[in-house]
Amino acid sequence: MLSTAVRQRAGIHSLPEHSVLPFGAARLATALSRGQSVKREQIELTRRVLGDVSDAAALMDLAALCRLAGEVERARQCQEHALLLNQTYRLLPPEGVAPSVRLLMFAVPGNFMANTPIEFLLDGTSVSLDTVYLLPGQQIPTDLPEHDVAIVGIAEAPETRSTLVSLGTTLAAWPKPVLNAPSRILDLARERLFDVLAEVTGVTMPTTVWVHSATLREIVVGTMQLADLARDLRFPIIARPVRSHAGEGLRKINDEGELFAYLLQEPSDDHYIARFVDYRSADGQFRKYRICFIGGVPYLCHMAISSEWMVHYLNAGMQTDPLKRAEEAANMHLFESTFARRHAAALSGIADALGLDYFAIDCAEMPDGNLLVFEAGTAMIVHRMDPPELYPYKQEQMDKVCDGFVRFLQERSGA
Repeated sequence: MLSTAVRQRAGIHSLPEHSVLPFGAARLATALSRGQSVKREQIELTRRVLGDVSDAAALMDLAALCRLAGEVERARQCQEHALLLNQTYRLLPPEGVAPSVRLLMFAVPGNFMANTPIEFLLDGTSVSLDTVYLLPGQQIPTDLPEHDVAIVGIAEAPETRSTLVSLGTTLAAWPKPVLNAPSRILDLARERLFDVLAEVTGVTMPTTVWVHSATLREIVVGTMQLADLARDLRFPIIARPVRSHAGEGLRKINDEGELFAYLLQEPSDDHYIARFVDYRSADGQFRKYRICFIGGVPYLCHMAISSEWMVHYLNAGMQTDPLKRAEEAANMHLFESTFARRHAAALSGIADALGLDYFAIDCAEMPDGNLLVFEAGTAMIVHRMDPPELYPYKQEQMDKVCDGFVRFLQERSGA
């Protein structure tokens, strides 16, 4: 446990004993992704909760299952109830496997994008994970589980910034190694990231501006120009509500008329805007790469190919197009000797500039040879959920990623 002196400096209070999750979000999500039924798990979780309304672990797993089913409000209620009972939840290695590393993660309540989805990397490995949820207005709980290394899993978002700042002060005196310093996570904000990466050789990332709807209305009527907000801003632009995720509300806007239509459709008062960059390849297709960095080492996690500029893996037709999957397989197999070599300076520069132990980027290759970075974050999902019969090449690649993460944890913890 943490020493009394550390607790006193942090001003932390006591916490009930941790709860061991019966399934975990990664296991449930993987089953659903592979077309398997989770009815047995749902019945088991419901039975446990009905038999004992204080079963916090079952409530937390039920929250994950509801979220996967799209039952957002029920998921929120289950998680809220669970966190009133307990703030720490444990995922154990497979039965019979002794933990090689005990990892503690700091998290906040929310959906799967609120925190680093680290259990997807750890599922089936020898690492035990204790997740402690920090609640609004409360200090870090005391009597935290024994751990070898800690990681800040809280993702950058407007609503988490004050928590990250406060946590950074507490962790400055932490007795164990800490991964992903809060101050570095704050640099991932869209309106800061482009500036952090501005001097990295071989990287293109347009200026991103946080702007109020009133300012955008001035651009619509001509009393203000895009260039007044940032020198490189001009139509076409991309716009999105500040608190949106996964492309929700993201629009390409070609002129003032389309900007007016966007404002009519989006109720948010705050928006991110940036210059649109046409990154299509010579064959007219758009290719987007997700690359995670573990201790500065880049790993290709997926590659999506689409005829649309807003590329998401799930809507790119990868599942139905064997040629796209063949290209992704080739890129995974040859990543170190092709893509990573072509962009070695850019990838190394990104890792150095961000200074995070673990993060991921979505990016594309530009016709001029530069790497176009769309975003970087610690909560992008990196997983091995895809059906192996359809994506046999992904199993080897994602095993490499997960093994690399476990080795990194072992090195940092001294295990």
